[in-house]
Amino acid sequence: MAIGPADVLRVIRQGENEKVEFKGSSVSKEDVAKAIVCLSNGQGGLLLLGIEDNKSITGWSRFDADKLVNYVFRESGS
Repeated sequence: MAIGPADVLRVIRQGENEKVEFKGSSVSKEDVAKAIVCLSNGQGGLLLLGIEDNKSITGWSRFDADKLVNYVFRESGS
């Protein structure tokens, strides 16, 4: 599923639901892993990092996207 910037902004404005989860800039790797599992156990969805519960965009600069899997799923990624 390819989505563009306008689509992402629309999703953020609509807020979280059973298919959309926001995780802010200070999220733990455990919370990211739980969100991935919950969305996977459902019918899929979107996990948006760097979006706060109040829909503000704070960004997520802890790691670049290539390191996300190591951050969440490997002990050495912490």
